Amino acid sequence: MGLERSTNVVFPDFLLTKMHAHNSIIGPEHPVQNIAEKKKNENAGCSVAKENATLAQRIEILNWHHAQSKSQKETATYFNTKYPSLQLKQPIISAWLKDEAKWHQQWENNKGDHSTKRA
Repeated sequence: MGLERSTNVVFPDFLLTKMHAHNSIIGPEHPVQNIAEKKKNENAGCSVAKENATLAQRIEILNWHHAQSKSQKETATYFNTKYPSLQLKQPIISAWLKDEAKWHQQWENNKGDHSTKRA
C-alpha cells in the first residue's frame, strides 16, 4: 500500500479501533500505543507528588506575576522550578487571579498565623 512501518507509532484512540478492525500496519514487531498509554508511561518516572499551594505560596506567586508583568504561562513555568510539587499550569494561575481578592483577604486575616496550612 506504500505505507512505511514505524516502531513507535502513536495514534489517537478513535483511529485504533479502525486500525485494529482493518489490521493495517499493526503487528507484534511494530506495537501501536494509544495517546493515553503514552502519557501514562511518560508520567510514570515522575517522582514529585502533586501538592496544593499554601496561602503564602499563592500570595508570593501572584505578587511576582504582577511585579514582573509576565504572562500566566511564564509565571507557571518560573514557579515550577521553585515549587515542582505544585505542578503549576496557566489555568491554575488564571483561577488564582480571578480569586485574588479572596486570597489577599485571607492573608490579611491570618497575618499572625504562620502555619503551613494549605489553601
